[in-house]
Amino acid sequence: MSRDFAKKTPANKKKKKPAKAKAKPAKTQLPWWAWFFSGVLLTVFCQFLLHLGASTPENTKDCKEVAPEFHWPKDNAKKQPKVQAGPIEKPDIKFYDTLKEQKVDVTAKPVQHRDDGSYDFSLQAGSFRQFQDAQQLRAELTLLNLETHIQKTTSNSGSTWYRVIVGPFNSRAMFAKAKSALLDNGVHPIRIKNR
Repeated sequence: MSRDFAKKTPANKKKKKPAKAKAKPAKTQLPWWAWFFSGVLLTVFCQFLLHLGASTPENTKDCKEVAPEFHWPKDNAKKQPKVQAGPIEKPDIKFYDTLKEQKVDVTAKPVQHRDDGSYDFSLQAGSFRQFQDAQQLRAELTLLNLETHIQKTTSNSGSTWYRVIVGPFNSRAMFAKAKSALLDNGVHPIRIKNR
């Protein structure tokens, strides 16, 4: 009689549960500070070895140093006569006297104080193709208490640009204050001379 061993299991055998895999011991990793200090110690040790190799021993009592022998010729006839130094002469400096006596004629006209009314500049804070972008920058600058307006210009190629202008300023102090405020807020303005 033939048996089918592939499909049939003996009745007396129980199904074995798979054995739990033995847990592998976890790898112990060194913490970062251990790696750091080992690197520092290795560096210090290498520097110490280099220092030892470069230094010469201080205790050399037992060692005899042999110096090369050199004898000066004993020729008394060729002795150089000793030169005695006399008193040192001080240089004659007439620089200070010359400046006191010298007069300079100034024929240049004194610079006239510029009238504040003649100072007429503005600052261009930005230039945009879209009116909404210019309007947004103008609103941000208005919050900084700066007098702004938008100027519509047309370039040579026919495209339209919207320039955000701050000013005009009649005094240097107001101009400098506005420029400083713009730079503090990340806007790099361009100075424009008003006509």
